[in-house]
This record gives sequence, structure tokens and C-alpha cells, in this order.
Amino acid sequence: MLRRFLQELSPLLTAALSTQAGKKAEKKAKEKAANRLRRCAEHFLMAGDAHREGEVFPPQNADAVLHYVIALEGLLAGDDSDRGDFIRKVSQRAAVLAGDNDAGRLEIGQLVRDAYNARSAYAHGSEPDKIDLAELRGVVRRCILTRLILGDPTPAGPLHVLADRALLSHDELQSQIRRPFDEFTQRAGLARGLTRRDHAGRGRSGSEGRAGDSRAKRPRFGRTAR
Repeated sequence: MLRRFLQELSPLLTAALSTQAGKKAEKKAKEKAANRLRRCAEHFLMAGDAHREGEVFPPQNADAVLHYVIALEGLLAGDDSDRGDFIRKVSQRAAVLAGDNDAGRLEIGQLVRDAYNARSAYAHGSEPDKIDLAELRGVVRRCILTRLILGDPTPAGPLHVLADRALLSHDELQSQIRRPFDEFTQRAGLARGLTRRDHAGRGRSGSEGRAGDSRAKRPRFGRTAR
């Protein structure tokens, strides 16, 4: 199963990081997109290091949240002219790309907003609320994989613009986002549990205050539709 997944993923990575283009402007745009994707991947990996082993203390939780939020921003924030109402846009776009149904999208949107609030508290010297890192990691991973599958720009335009349209159009959501994602997972043999929480988040949720937490029964956002 892993071999099939890597076989399907390899050409997507090659295309995403390629900077070959006939025109100078197109080459510059590809270089910018490739560099942005690399930075997102770096922050995703650094966040995982913060909660890989043992109990996660507040400073490590806050560090991981910071890196995950930066990764999401790199994927979904858009260009410099699209920076107004930043938190709402990134949280909604993440929900559209990572959510499998209305309930899941609402939960993801709230999770990303909570992550932003925790990041802000941490940056200003306050004690941030702990965030479920396994759930947040699943959301970021699903968004990264969706970006690789769809490309950026996608056939329908820039990824962040497509996510905004899909928020209002069920047809766009199904045809431009969900269908290509589902087709990839089927080819890779990973239609079930493709982006579930990984081991970096398992076994430590109890140390992050999940007992009695209303988020304990949230859907695992990385799951694909069944």
C-alpha cells in the first residue's frame, strides 16, 4: 500500500517543485510556488518534532501550533492583495479542502480559529489554550496532499480562489476538489484512513486535556469519505 501511494505521489511532487517554463514570468511564478510549498513542508515537519515523543507540555504545544498555522498560511493565504480578514479566510479554506461533510467542515474551521487564537496568545506572552495537535496535524496534512493533487494554480485557478468558490458552490467542491482527491486515493489504494492521525499524535491526547473535552469525539479530519 505504501509503495502504491509513493508511486502516485512521486510525479505530483516532481510537478509541484518543477520550475521549468518557457516564459520568464511563468518560471518566476513556478519558483515562487515551489518555494512556498517547501516552506510549508518544513514547518509541517518541525511541528511534528515538537510532539513526537512523550508528554507534550504547553511550550511544545504552542511551538507546534505555530508551525502548523504557518504551514496553513503558506498554502491558503493567497497573494498580498488577499490578506484582509486573514483568520476567517484561512480557516474556511482549510475546512473546504480537508472536510468531508458539513459537520466536519464546521469543526475544522473552529479548530483552525482556535489554533490562531492560541498562536496569538503565545506570541503576546499569555498562556495559550492547548490545541489537539493530532487533529490539527491531520488537517494540515490533508491540505498539503490536496494541494499536491490539485496543483496551484489548479485547472480552475489559484487554490485559494478555488477554495473560496467551493465554499459557495457544491458543484465546484465535488468536481474540482473532492473528485480528484478521491480518484487519487483510489489509485493509491488508500481510500480508507489515508490521512488519519498519525503516530505523532496518538497516545498523548490524554496529556493534552482530552478527558472531558468536547473535542474528544470530533471526527478525525484526515479521513476520506466512505
